[in-house]
Amino acid sequence: MIIKFSVKLLLLIVLACFSNNLFSQTKLMIKSSDYKNEQLYFYSYSDYISNLVDTIAFLRADSEGAIAFNFELNNTREILIDLGIYHCSFYVEKGTESLIINLPVKRIKTKAELLNIYFEPVNIQLFIEGDKGRSLNPLISSFDKIYSEFIETNFDSIYTYPKSKIIDKFEQDITKYYSEINNLYFKDYYKYKINTLRFLGPNRSYKTITFKYLDNKPILYSNTAYMYLFNLMYKDFFNIYSNTKEGTKLLNLVEEGRSIVKLQNYLAQNSAFSDPDLEELIILKSLHDELFNPRKSNNIHFPVPQIKIILDSVYNYSTVKENRLIARNIIKKVDRSIDINKKGLSNFSLLNINGDTTSLKDLEGKFLYLNFMRTDVASAMEEMDRMINFYDSHNNDIEIVSIFTDSFSNFLKLDQIKYKWTLLHIGDKQNLLTEYKVITWPKFFLISPQGKMIWAPSYTLKEKFEIKFFEYIDKPILK
Repeated sequence: MIIKFSVKLLLLIVLACFSNNLFSQTKLMIKSSDYKNEQLYFYSYSDYISNLVDTIAFLRADSEGAIAFNFELNNTREILIDLGIYHCSFYVEKGTESLIINLPVKRIKTKAELLNIYFEPVNIQLFIEGDKGRSLNPLISSFDKIYSEFIETNFDSIYTYPKSKIIDKFEQDITKYYSEINNLYFKDYYKYKINTLRFLGPNRSYKTITFKYLDNKPILYSNTAYMYLFNLMYKDFFNIYSNTKEGTKLLNLVEEGRSIVKLQNYLAQNSAFSDPDLEELIILKSLHDELFNPRKSNNIHFPVPQIKIILDSVYNYSTVKENRLIARNIIKKVDRSIDINKKGLSNFSLLNINGDTTSLKDLEGKFLYLNFMRTDVASAMEEMDRMINFYDSHNNDIEIVSIFTDSFSNFLKLDQIKYKWTLLHIGDKQNLLTEYKVITWPKFFLISPQGKMIWAPSYTLKEKFEIKFFEYIDKPILK
């Protein structure tokens, strides 16, 4: 018994060590900052296809603006934090035990910036304290500066001439300039940033880039430059490919076959790609875009139930763990968006600001931009203000309905002259919060004129809803 116990104990120790090697703990610290006593949210993307967010840490800085926390790191990872006007990012390399970062000087958004739906944050790359020129963050920062200057100086040549030798010369110069750098993530980063230039402009072919730089090469799931190029090349691929001579059977294959293997074989026969793992990733990207990118009325529409069957197949049977993760994340997004559709929208009747009753059925006949609001949530009231001009410009195409969920007394204080659309109070219908899965405010939904859910949740105006909505209904934006 003693021997058996010892073997079992040894096995547990080995497994623990193996697990620790796969998911090492990294400590991140901020010694002080301008963000005293403020909540700071560090996040990354679970994958760069679904773009589901992984929370790294959500915690309050102390009175000096300092924080410290541990997180798991199984590969080199981009970490993000949004601060006022800034969108900050930095890379943490696998094996890093601890790091100290400095946050930018605080600069909150002005009222005009908050209400500007086209506001673009200032991108800042943070450095890790002690970073030297050969570390990943300063390397990427230095290359991005050279890269931007190259594009600005040679824009016409890059975008006008399909086989511009200037890009080849640029790659030779960059390779020589960084010849003593052995950081593999960085070398792949600059290589795929340069390959992106080869894909842009007229007469570029996704096949050429795929054959030369992607097919039967390692898939770099966590490399932001690789995944940017991949997503650019294969955006809406199924919809585009199905309109070509080679892709005429694609819709039938999805509708009837429902098989990831058949789809892979079809792509291999018609595109001559020979890497099944890459083909599987292309399929995942294509299915994701079919589900979540706006579609014009004359586009081919692939059936959602069959798409979900294919995703389930990848999740359950793929031999590539990263592809299984992506499939799982897309399924999560699908489940969130179609959950209400499964049981249909239940009708409800709520009091409007004049004390009369308005029901969901009363609002059928136009597209409905339904939103849940609170008067005591700043971001919700900012969206209310954004909707003023939107409503004035587009009330012939779409109806806005705002349901307020805080106190009735606060609801009655709303300015009806300012907010001209339908304002309702949730009253005793708190079950709507559960039905629509409202746990944060504001929350938006787009409903068809026939009362069917289209986007659940929907984009906000800040997330370019105006553009995406008019793309969806295949109509120009007129103001």
